[in-house]
Amino acid sequence: MRGLYVKDHQTSRRRETARDTDPIGRIEARRRNLRLGVVSAIVIVTLVIVASVVTVPYEAITPGSTVEISKLISIPGQPPPPTSGSVSLVDVNLVPLRAINFLFFRLNPDNQIVSNGQILGTNSQAIYDEQGVLDMASAQQAATYVALRQLGYAISARPTGVAVYEIESHSPAATAASEGSLEVGDVIQDVGGVAVSDSASLREELLRYRIGEPVALTVHHFGHSKRHAVVIRPGQLSAKGAGGEVCIPRTGIIDRSIRARTGTPCLGVVLMPMYQVVNQPFPINLDAEGIIGPSAGLAFTLGIIQKLDLLDLTHGLAIAATGTIAMDGAVGDVGGVRQKTIAVRNDGASVFFVPKSEFRLAQANAGPKLRVFPVASISQAIQDLERLGGRIFKRPPR
Repeated sequence: MRGLYVKDHQTSRRRETARDTDPIGRIEARRRNLRLGVVSAIVIVTLVIVASVVTVPYEAITPGSTVEISKLISIPGQPPPPTSGSVSLVDVNLVPLRAINFLFFRLNPDNQIVSNGQILGTNSQAIYDEQGVLDMASAQQAATYVALRQLGYAISARPTGVAVYEIESHSPAATAASEGSLEVGDVIQDVGGVAVSDSASLREELLRYRIGEPVALTVHHFGHSKRHAVVIRPGQLSAKGAGGEVCIPRTGIIDRSIRARTGTPCLGVVLMPMYQVVNQPFPINLDAEGIIGPSAGLAFTLGIIQKLDLLDLTHGLAIAATGTIAMDGAVGDVGGVRQKTIAVRNDGASVFFVPKSEFRLAQANAGPKLRVFPVASISQAIQDLERLGGRIFKRPPR
């Protein structure tokens, strides 16, 4: 037994001696492993940094939140309404995507991934935002007018000019825009010194000029009072593709798909009418809280009615609404209805008004507790609320 013990002990010593014969090799191996780890960490950190700054040409439409509309409406001198319910607008979030978060948003079924082109079209982000400001202003104008009319006030709407909502590419207006004298959001007030209040009067004055003849416009940017002059040489109204019209400069046709249609002078702008309520009995101040776009029009209309109604149209209900509102009370389509419905459902509303054409999409995402009502007009929304127990007081005609 002692001989076996000695033999094993000697074998162990020989193995230990063999391991100690190459200490430099072990040190080099450790250094190689350390260098590999450092390089791998640097690569990973670099990839994360690059992915966090590299944008992709997509945006995520995600569920936003609801905002109680009464908080955005101020009517000085009016008593608090006897209402027991609430009206809320609902928005969505537009999230510009980067490489690092694209998959995260893509895998969430509540989100919708869209290309930048689907959101912006051919416009820049700045122009898109300016259009959103115009849309919201137009929605608030229409909401004030429609709500007061629904409550029986004898008011009217007076056109106060036309705002440049979009500028056609390669048009005379585009030339003025490139020179910095015209931009989206400018309100045209006169043509050659003659006041214009709407699109019809602008076209009428423009017809007095020949194609290519300088025309002086007086404009001011929406929300500002300072005026400035813009000189444009009208182009020729022409046809393109399936009946669409474009405005080409006097220099000639710039696209083979465009053919001359008439000798009608044109500027190459899409216009938005602006209005002022006449005989408005008291001021109504609306705050958009940074929200842009036209889709809060229906909610603002219902919210103003709620503020001024002597009865109780909301009847204790938590109401949300989305939809554009026109001066005649018509409710129009909006975007992001699926995400808006999810937001309304999550915030606990019981009634959701949506444009008629988007009812099925909203209904499919409403869940068991949210009742969705398709509406085509403010009158229809009021009728639905009356069927739910609400009452509205309309001033008798004078």
